[in-house]
Amino acid sequence: MCRRILRFLSPLLLILLSTQTFAQVRGKALYDLMAREPLVKTEGVRRVTWLPNGMGYLEREIMPDSAGYRFFKVNPKTATRTPLFSEDEVERIVHEFAQITGTNFSGLPFADFSYVLSGAAIRFRIDDEEYIYNFQTERLRKLHMPTIERQPDTDGLMRNMEASQLWNGTLSPDLTKHAYVKDYDIFLHDTFTGKEEQLTTGGSANMMNGQPDWVYPEELQQTEAYWWSHDSKKIAYLQYDVRNEYQYPLVYDLQPHATVEWQRYPKAGDKNPVVKLFVVDVDTKETVKIQTGSSSDIYIYNPQWRKDDSELLFLRLNRLQTKLELLAANPHTGEVRTILIEDDSTYLHLFVSCYLLDDNQHFLWKCERDGWMHAYLYELQGRFKNQMTKGEFEVNTIVNIDEQNRWLYFTAFTDLGLEHHFYRVKFDGTGLTRLTSARGMHRISMDPAGLYFVDDYSSLDTPRTVNFFSADGMKLTSLATSDMSRVKELGLHTPEVVWCNSADGATKLCGFLFKPANFDPQKKYPLLVSIYNGPYFKANFNFYQTTSYRTRLAQLGFIVWELDGRGTAGRGKDFMRRNYLKLGQIEVDDQAAAVQQLAEKYSFIDGTRVGVFGHSYGGYMTCMTLFKYPHLFHVGVAGAPVTDWRNY
Repeated sequence: MCRRILRFLSPLLLILLSTQTFAQVRGKALYDLMAREPLVKTEGVRRVTWLPNGMGYLEREIMPDSAGYRFFKVNPKTATRTPLFSEDEVERIVHEFAQITGTNFSGLPFADFSYVLSGAAIRFRIDDEEYIYNFQTERLRKLHMPTIERQPDTDGLMRNMEASQLWNGTLSPDLTKHAYVKDYDIFLHDTFTGKEEQLTTGGSANMMNGQPDWVYPEELQQTEAYWWSHDSKKIAYLQYDVRNEYQYPLVYDLQPHATVEWQRYPKAGDKNPVVKLFVVDVDTKETVKIQTGSSSDIYIYNPQWRKDDSELLFLRLNRLQTKLELLAANPHTGEVRTILIEDDSTYLHLFVSCYLLDDNQHFLWKCERDGWMHAYLYELQGRFKNQMTKGEFEVNTIVNIDEQNRWLYFTAFTDLGLEHHFYRVKFDGTGLTRLTSARGMHRISMDPAGLYFVDDYSSLDTPRTVNFFSADGMKLTSLATSDMSRVKELGLHTPEVVWCNSADGATKLCGFLFKPANFDPQKKYPLLVSIYNGPYFKANFNFYQTTSYRTRLAQLGFIVWELDGRGTAGRGKDFMRRNYLKLGQIEVDDQAAAVQQLAEKYSFIDGTRVGVFGHSYGGYMTCMTLFKYPHLFHVGVAGAPVTDWRNY
């Protein structure tokens, strides 16, 4: 994000807005220094690797002469560590690895591994080969993995293609088969024998089985297109009928002979793919079509199997995104029943979601039904039990569901979205407790058993700090702290939180102001406005930003400003929906009103030299502020802007 924005800050912007002075030369030197040197040094353990079944966390040592590795489990409460694997287990793994590969080690041959088969085995990779050691059978075997050929024209299909299901495939839960897409159909590879077999048929460039089009990864953030049942006997998959999708020509003309790539890209109002859901039996190849009621104006997404595989749950959303249905399908007949329906007068939140409980009778439903993102408890037959969380805060991540003790652990955005904290609440909605006490942004890692958590936090005044806690919020030990002496030595300023009025004067809005290290309140500084202000986005949080990219920009002689106007996230449904069906209106007015208020409030801001920049929606906002308020915004750089919504 930082590098992308800096790249679009053209020399023209700097020339128009600044005057060369000796102080600014010093500022440029500091600007360059901040790119080269980490000014805050964090020492200690920054994160831990949790072990299953409440065993604690993992530590690793390399043996002398690189003869292998030793692994330990650490008790978070006592900080004592013991060998993770017994001497017999180590000897057995080393012996079997030598039998398979002919390579001898005195310690374990792998540096990293993961637990599989519910903790009954471990999986590891050495020299591009994968192995599984089963503690119950005391046997090591090599996984025969397929060489997956990448489907044509998929390089830019979605973000992080390298890690995508499409390019890597997915192992069955029992690790006996590996599913992947080839020639627009799903194939299976036997991990014991290496034998390949085709699972689905009829796939083509126009009718893709198990391969997503552009819309689902980009707009619904669903990168997968097929899902194994828990018993590894069935696969649910989406079929994308893209015959009626608009094909956009991508012209490559850097060579004397230009070429064209046709990218399926439905523009606004064009036909989306028609997406259907199927279930195929791995042994018989019998395929069942789920009765989804699909059309080009319906999204079918987020399938998940019930714990006993008796039903397949999925979401159905209309194209206006105002009606969402949670449905359950019979995988043997394709018949569908409705569990619940959410509808609204504006768009429903993208991250409405369902969490199935292990009891196979209940689920958690996260939605904005009361105006804030909260958790609700339901029976799988559709009967509402109770609302689990309440209040003017936004539930963000479900961290852990402790069914045995009936606790839900979750993170939430609080304080009008400025802070992020960790909570727990009883399933019946009682006992709501905030487990993180320090002001700021808290990133949480909790062990799978729900006994301990690691809190990695910072605030505007406090650099990164990492601590260990028990599940009830009691601090056990400090893991990492940060040294900010270099920051103090350079005289860098903590960003200032500034509250403004919205354009209509009815709502308080939060912005952050960044000053250069050699700030002089008697001087006049050009104002540089960083802008985005789009739905689902929020720029300003209470985390350590004294060395952030916006602080770095300020060293060039600017006062840097960013406002979270109406239409941004973290402050409830009503606040984010203010610009529904009127993008680029009230949020542009808010940005202009804030600049006016800043110029009136602070004598050191030069209101005759105001620049603005942003990327994507921020590029659109840059254009809109320049066109609507040219007397306030004098120069701008718009990176990848949406200049015509018909092209989106």
